[in-house]
Amino acid sequence: MTIPTIDIDSWGETFTCRPEVSAYAGGRLAINLLYWDSEMQGWFPHCRLTTNLPDQHLNEGEVFVKDWSENEPIVDALLKAGWLSPTGREVISGFIAPQVMRPAGPLLDFIQG
Repeated sequence: MTIPTIDIDSWGETFTCRPEVSAYAGGRLAINLLYWDSEMQGWFPHCRLTTNLPDQHLNEGEVFVKDWSENEPIVDALLKAGWLSPTGREVISGFIAPQVMRPAGPLLDFIQG
């Protein structure tokens, strides 16, 4: 399967990113984005797209998306490209309120691979 890529404009720079999928302790889906560094000719960590809140409920296929701070433009780009689908829910955890979303489009295809 071909790993999908997306160009993301983030704080004045454009990054070509691809997903890296793993699991948190407990088995929940963890998604990071890697970016292509043309100078180094390789993929390197760019950001953590998801966050794990093991004490909060998720339905099957859902993730908590880190959509604040440096991730704001990244999540916006993924929503516009159809890589994420919002559920309309969020949870409050301390000072953060992660959105509950579902992977969609090319991201979901890659996960289900």
